[in-house]
Amino acid sequence: KMTKYIPHKPTPKQAAFLMLDCLEAFYGGSASGGKATSVQTCIPHLNGWKTMGDTHPGDVIFDEQGQPCRVLAESEVFYDHECYEVEFDTGEKIVCDADHLWHTFTYKERGELHRRTDEWRAARRARRPSRSTGKRPDLAARNAVMKPPTKPAPTGSAKTAREIAATLKARGGSHFNHAVRVCHPVQWAEQTLLIPPYVFGAWLGDGTKNAGSYACHIDDRAIVDRISDLGFKVNKYQAEHVWYIEGLVGKLRELGVYGNKHIPEQYMRASAEQRMELLRGLMDTDGNCDEDGGAEFCNTNPEIAYGCLELARSLGLKASITEGRAMLNGEEDALRIRPRTI
Repeated sequence: KMTKYIPHKPTPKQAAFLMLDCLEAFYGGSASGGKATSVQTCIPHLNGWKTMGDTHPGDVIFDEQGQPCRVLAESEVFYDHECYEVEFDTGEKIVCDADHLWHTFTYKERGELHRRTDEWRAARRARRPSRSTGKRPDLAARNAVMKPPTKPAPTGSAKTAREIAATLKARGGSHFNHAVRVCHPVQWAEQTLLIPPYVFGAWLGDGTKNAGSYACHIDDRAIVDRISDLGFKVNKYQAEHVWYIEGLVGKLRELGVYGNKHIPEQYMRASAEQRMELLRGLMDTDGNCDEDGGAEFCNTNPEIAYGCLELARSLGLKASITEGRAMLNGEEDALRIRPRTI
């Protein structure tokens, strides 16, 4: 009878599990049953990036909550497995085993989540006329403030890469079906930084690469005031829109960015709040907000553009990068970064 509903002959351990006479049993994953990804997969470590193949027990990496965690064990390298290349809409790709588990939300579930937001409900109430008859204004007033009963919000579910590939499109193939949540901000420790992150970000965005000056409209005092509040004296140059930050050049030389604009590793591995301050400085100078509410950073320096991309992603923002045309005294190539959250 034990094997009547089992399509294969169980192993001795599986048979022992099936013959348990208890009402509840807890089952843990078997040894070497990891969900494999390519050994070339890049993983953020406490001290920088390493590949999966170079990650070993004792290394400190980060979990989906952005918290440091230690690698306890590693499996052998698997060969001849069925694999898939998973591509995200931000352009990132990862090669994984067909049985690799992903926690996804389907197109239908994302629609249900959207319809549960306060903004969506408020917009619906504004569109729908009151159905009160006027005979019982007291009941109408009471019903207006009472929240209607709702079903629990969908929580998504774990699916293998094989299952995702088989259900890739929704609504007759017009929409991609699956989505994963972005990770939480990576929690590196707070760093002692030579230049306050906001000041450094503002200089990276609109500063002169071989000077301590930066461009800012004379009526836009918010950036000037913020830099002054962080301990720097800011002077106005005779040239229109140009300001000079006293004492900045020496610090830029010490950081190794004078004449070579980029985001040093120390700033990339700073705390979440320090990295957010750096991003604020970048966005206040070279960022903008579109009509649809999307934030965009535009810079002609690839090192800064891709550095800003990594910075945004490390903060739990959904960000992609595209090449476009920037207009400044004519046309020149530019890279645009668009951080978005879901």
